[in-house]
Amino acid sequence: MKTASPYLAILRPINGFMVGLAVLIGYLISLDTPTSIVANDMIYGFLTGFLVSSSIMVFNDIIDLPIDRINRPNRPLPSGKIKVIEALVMGIMLGIFGIIFSYLTGMGTLFLALGFWIIGILYNLYFKGTPLIGNMIVSLSIAIPFIYGALMTGDNISDLNTYILAVTAFTINTYREIIKDIADEEGDRGKGLSTLPIILGRKRAFYISLVYLFIGLTVGWIPLFIDTGLNKFVYLPILLISEYLIIKSLLVLFREGLKEEVILKSKNQCMLGMFLGMLAFLLSKLIILIL
Repeated sequence: MKTASPYLAILRPINGFMVGLAVLIGYLISLDTPTSIVANDMIYGFLTGFLVSSSIMVFNDIIDLPIDRINRPNRPLPSGKIKVIEALVMGIMLGIFGIIFSYLTGMGTLFLALGFWIIGILYNLYFKGTPLIGNMIVSLSIAIPFIYGALMTGDNISDLNTYILAVTAFTINTYREIIKDIADEEGDRGKGLSTLPIILGRKRAFYISLVYLFIGLTVGWIPLFIDTGLNKFVYLPILLISEYLIIKSLLVLFREGLKEEVILKSKNQCMLGMFLGMLAFLLSKLIILIL
C-alpha cells in the first residue's frame, strides 16, 4: 500500500481539517439567519484554522524529535524523510499564511489567531510535559476555534451553543491528551519531562483523565434540557452515536490495557466520536437556519 507523502504526514491533515471545521461550526451555530452567511469568511476561517494548526504540528515534530526517535521512529523527521530545516521553513510559512487569512475576517480574529499560534509554539517549547497544565493548553487550542468562529460573526460571540461545544471539546480532548501521555511515557521519561503518568503513575493519571471525559460527555446533554436554538430531534441521535463511539473507545482500554498501541487505537476512535459530536451541533443548527 502506498504511504502518504512525508510532507503531508507531518502536517497531520486530519487535525488541521478538524480545527478548520471547528471554526466553521463555531461560525454557523452562532448565526441567527442563513442570510448572515458570508462564503468568503467561511473559506478564510477554515484556512486559518487548518494552516495555523498545521504549523503548530510541524513545530511539535521539530521539538519532539528526540522523543520520536524513541517512540515513533517512522515519522517524517526521525526517519530522515524530511530535514529539520525544511520542516522549520514549512512551519513558519504555514503560520504566516494562516495569520494573513485571519486578518481578512477582522482585527479580532487576527489577534485571536496570532495568540493561538504563539501559544501553540510556546507550549511545544516550554509547557509540553508540564503535568495537566500542558494537557489543558492543548485542549484550549481545540476549544478556541469554536470561539474564533463565533467571533467571525461579529455580533454573536456570546452564543451559548458555542461555549457548550467549546467546553465539551476541551474536556474530552484533555482526556485524550492524558492517555496520550501514558502512551508516550517511556520517551517522555527519557527526555526528563514530568507528565501526569510519570509523576502519579499510569493508573492514577488514567483515573484523572476519566473525570474530564465524564464532564465532557455530560455537558453535551445540556442542549436537550434547555433551549439553545438547536433542533433536538436531529441533535439527539447524532449525540448518542458520538458518545457511543467515545465510550466504546474507552472500553477498549479497560479490556486490552494501557498499552501504547491500544491507547493510540482508542485515541483515534475517540476522535471519530468527537467529530460526530461537532456534526451534531452543526446539523441541528443548520436545520433551524434553513427552516
